[in-house]
Amino acid sequence: MSSPSDDAPRPESVATAPDGPKAQTTPDDELPDWEPLTPELVEDEAIRGDAMLRHSVLLLAVLLSWTQIADTSLLVRLASGAFMVENGFLPPKTDPFSVSAEGRQWINLGWLADHALGAVYRAGGMLGQNFYLAGKSLTLWAVMLGLLTFWILSRITLARIPTWWNSIAAALALIAVFPTLTAGPVSITLLGASLLMWLLHRADDATKAPSLLLFGALFLFWSNLDALAWVGLALIWGAGIGRFLTTGERLGAASGDRTFLLKAAGVATVAALIHPFHWHVLESPLVLFQSELPEARAYGSIGPHFRWMLFPANDPAFWSTLEWPVGAGVLLAFLTLVTLLLNSSRVPLTHVALFVVANGLAFSAGLLLPAASIVNAVLASLNGQAWYSRTFRQTYSVAWSELAFSRAGRAITVLGLFTLAYLMINGALPGVAGRRLGLGFDWRIRTAIESYATLAANTDDPKAFNGRPDHGDLMIWSGMRPFNDSRLALFSRGGENLLKLHRDVFRALQVVQENVPGTGKPELWKEVLDRYQLKHIYARLTGDDGFAKYSLLQRLMLNPELKLAAVDAAAARLDRADAQAGTPPPAAPQVGIDFIQLAFRGEDVPFTEVPGWPRELTTYERWLIQPEPAIPLEGQLSQHYSYLANELASRLPATSKPGETAHALRILAIRMTQRSLVQDPNTPQVHRVLRDVYRAILGGEQSFGQFGNLNELRVRQLLAAEYFSLLTSAALPADHEQLAYALAAVGYRDVALEHLQAVYRQTGSWTSLGRNHPNFNQARTENQTLLKQLETSVKEVQANANREIQRGEDPIAVARAAFDAGCPRFALTILEPLEPQIVQDPMASMLHAQVLMAVGRIEECWERLEGIESLFPPDVRSAPGVNDIKSIWRSQTAIANMIRGDVNRAVDLWTDEARQLSESSVRGALDNVPLAAALPPRQDLLAFVGGRVAAEVLFTFPERWGSVQMLLAVSEIEHGQLSEARSAVKRIFDVAPRASIRPLAAYYYGILTGETVSPQPPAPEVGDDQPMYQENGERATAVAPDKPPMPVEPGAPMGAPSADEATSPPAPPVATMPPDGM
Repeated sequence: MSSPSDDAPRPESVATAPDGPKAQTTPDDELPDWEPLTPELVEDEAIRGDAMLRHSVLLLAVLLSWTQIADTSLLVRLASGAFMVENGFLPPKTDPFSVSAEGRQWINLGWLADHALGAVYRAGGMLGQNFYLAGKSLTLWAVMLGLLTFWILSRITLARIPTWWNSIAAALALIAVFPTLTAGPVSITLLGASLLMWLLHRADDATKAPSLLLFGALFLFWSNLDALAWVGLALIWGAGIGRFLTTGERLGAASGDRTFLLKAAGVATVAALIHPFHWHVLESPLVLFQSELPEARAYGSIGPHFRWMLFPANDPAFWSTLEWPVGAGVLLAFLTLVTLLLNSSRVPLTHVALFVVANGLAFSAGLLLPAASIVNAVLASLNGQAWYSRTFRQTYSVAWSELAFSRAGRAITVLGLFTLAYLMINGALPGVAGRRLGLGFDWRIRTAIESYATLAANTDDPKAFNGRPDHGDLMIWSGMRPFNDSRLALFSRGGENLLKLHRDVFRALQVVQENVPGTGKPELWKEVLDRYQLKHIYARLTGDDGFAKYSLLQRLMLNPELKLAAVDAAAARLDRADAQAGTPPPAAPQVGIDFIQLAFRGEDVPFTEVPGWPRELTTYERWLIQPEPAIPLEGQLSQHYSYLANELASRLPATSKPGETAHALRILAIRMTQRSLVQDPNTPQVHRVLRDVYRAILGGEQSFGQFGNLNELRVRQLLAAEYFSLLTSAALPADHEQLAYALAAVGYRDVALEHLQAVYRQTGSWTSLGRNHPNFNQARTENQTLLKQLETSVKEVQANANREIQRGEDPIAVARAAFDAGCPRFALTILEPLEPQIVQDPMASMLHAQVLMAVGRIEECWERLEGIESLFPPDVRSAPGVNDIKSIWRSQTAIANMIRGDVNRAVDLWTDEARQLSESSVRGALDNVPLAAALPPRQDLLAFVGGRVAAEVLFTFPERWGSVQMLLAVSEIEHGQLSEARSAVKRIFDVAPRASIRPLAAYYYGILTGETVSPQPPAPEVGDDQPMYQENGERATAVAPDKPPMPVEPGAPMGAPSADEATSPPAPPVATMPPDGM
């Protein structure tokens, strides 16, 4: 519908009879009058749109500041603030926290920030009395500073000029300064820069020029709050020189005294020197460029994020990752240069000087890019506005082209700001593993602090030689005294460079390595550790670089004069074990932790909480908020135990029981994974630990023999861990490949084929290895060969099954045959249409459950098995054959509950199975006693019946009983019920001493109790029942009974493999399958 013309009659112009009745009103009469679009309305619309954009940027500033704290140096500042509160207000002259810098002058330029941060932290602690709650107050502090910074930026504008462009420049600056939008002095740098730019902008107008006292007050506080206050001094001196040189028609040339900013710079410098460390304020740029940045680069990095900030722009490392802040900062600098060129005829030299100083500093160190971006945002805004005001008329019109540009342009800007908010919430802007949205300290710091608190509580000496400076921060917070921490200037200046000494000693502590100079020098590390009276060395175990951190731990453990004394999530502690003079050091790693005692012989540590089922990433998690890859403390510890199990199994001598020690570490890893999965079941790293551990345990137990139900339990646990790893990792090719190998090894061919094909779909190369990997060609060839074999066998099974179905065979029986032939996926396609029939048949339901587990639908398998119980009659004794079916169901359901983590349910089912076995055995014997039951119709069958009963009692029952008791034992071991596990194993010797599972039971009993039990069954007690006569009728001669076998050490039951035929079995061998990565 078109709008009425201006000449159209208005409703109010229609004449009405003065005395007549009032006309009836309609809803249309109540609508506001139509008003033509005028330039004034367009202007009002633009002003409102600009205001909305400015407020959107402020909301984004809040969002980007609302992030978790990932900087460990903040812990030292909090400790410093607490120390100053307890020991006087002013900063200490010497270092009170570290071992090596004790007595050395500590120039803490940001001491006042320590007070402020400490006060905020204590205020949060008063509300929550909790470290995590108190840490949230620090995030809120960062939010307040970030909001204030960008609110000040929004006030720096030219009057009566649209601020649309200002909002775009501020948004780019917001991305560029994201690394520093966190609690600490770095956020004060941004606030100081924005305040300085606001004062400089006001100084361009003689009528609004600020007082020199404001400049002095700013730098008085800035220099005491932030060690980078010298950046502000460099900017104001540059601005002062630029203002002094500004003449002619340039902006600001006629705005009062040309020396005003030089005077302001002088006042600012004097104010900055009003400081406990006075002239050291001016020394801070030298400290930064000569000491702090080079030393941080020497360590690789100090924090987990933004490593590019340590490098100048001419270093490839600055550009290697090209993160969002780098891109935004560089783009903003380029746009600022463009606006300066566009406005070159009138640009004040003040702006040119500010641009040169700010970007020169940013070029020299990425650390200064955020501060430079604040300056660039102001310069780009002001010069863009000035150019726009000179180039375009400053009146509005209703022309469609101008309306389209104004409305569409602002709409696109709003969408851009919305996209920025989405990228922040989603995790794309900071990175999935980066500094994410949230309050308080991030998961890395939280778990590390908890871990170091445990390590500190279990040591008699707080002095520590730490491996990295950031771990020194964590130690200080935990009450320990590290060799160094993140205050790099303290340790690198003032005489001996303690950081270089630290790196030299840390290399000397490691075993000799080829091509790594400085390793294996005991004379160096002993001299330094003796000088500082240090006996504990801590190897960091944090970080995602698994190979690097474990290689470091390995090199330290191979030092024969260090002993592994403690392991926790954040670090491993190694104690000095110097060899005696004249005594050669041991040739194997020394372990001061009795892992066997911890895992098998200690007190009960039951853990029966049931974790949730792992879930595949939802659409919400994929596209809105990507989950943070956080690993609970227990999950991290399980990774360390798994590594140590493999390492010690191959390094320890036979006398140190490497196999039992590795087994103990794997049990500890299982317990930690259960605790971790209760907190978060969707951590693929933890499921991979279970995968590796169960593969090793399966191989070890198989070395004692094949024990049906136990072997099935371990295979199911291994496959479940493989499936859960794949499910929670968003189907990574490497997890597909590992699962394909495991499925092929157990004979599930068609499912293995599916996952090999998935590897090809995702990589196009039949292997998850990169094309530059040295084993790429071999892995591709082997996988292609395996795939062809699987395709051939699967097609054959499918053809046979289809032929049987066409012949009218029972589909359930055909599905069973297909499943037994290694095609569970094909069997599932047969069973799924038969759901109404399956739900009424326990045996069919159990087949369906087995198939579901084989294809990875484990939760559905568990639900199916638990639902079968209702199909059994209340009294199974009255239904022939039902007891045997229920026995199968109990075993399958118990295994499914073990996979789920519900050990109580599994133990109840196996206990019930053991009781039913006992009752069935006794009842079968009593029911067939001639005097207690009717005689068989044929008396000649009486001997057969008696023989069958005797065979059942002597052979079948002991085997099944022993198997169930072993399942109970391993279940209780995994979940910390050690006393119950000992009882279960002992019952095997008491009730079924000749069961074939006895060698494995002897091993477990020995490792659980430390007592010696023979793996051989006891000799028949025939000493008093020897025949009196020989077959020829002559009297037999008494023969002494055979000498009983010598007891065998529990570590080496009969049949157990061993590396050197000693008493201790080695680490369980890995199940046969293609090697990792092949």
